[in-house]
Amino acid sequence: MTATSVATAVTERITNRAPASAPYFSGSLQVTARRESLVAESFSDVRIIYQINPRPIGDGNYGVVRKCMHRETMEWYAIKSIRKSKVGNIELLRREVDVLKELDHPNIIKLVDVHEDRAM
Repeated sequence: MTATSVATAVTERITNRAPASAPYFSGSLQVTARRESLVAESFSDVRIIYQINPRPIGDGNYGVVRKCMHRETMEWYAIKSIRKSKVGNIELLRREVDVLKELDHPNIIKLVDVHEDRAM
């Protein structure tokens, strides 16, 4: 998978205290006619902020999970990249992102960032 084909990158912090069974972000996204950003507030290149390890640590129907490191803080996170072409319903993804942004629970990995590129 090339960086330009990555549609939405969602970053979740990795900590030693997080349980192995903590869920990763999942969702879907519908590609329609040309429009502005579908999920994130604006388009951005996640690779500017995070150094992404190319080796996957997990995958699913919509995307791949990898480790990444914040370039300034040197903190490690998990990042899930979702291909827009694999998504079925933009509203479900938007709702899930909105809920995860507000969610704060010790047994669920915290959503830190949402990035979206222009690639379809």
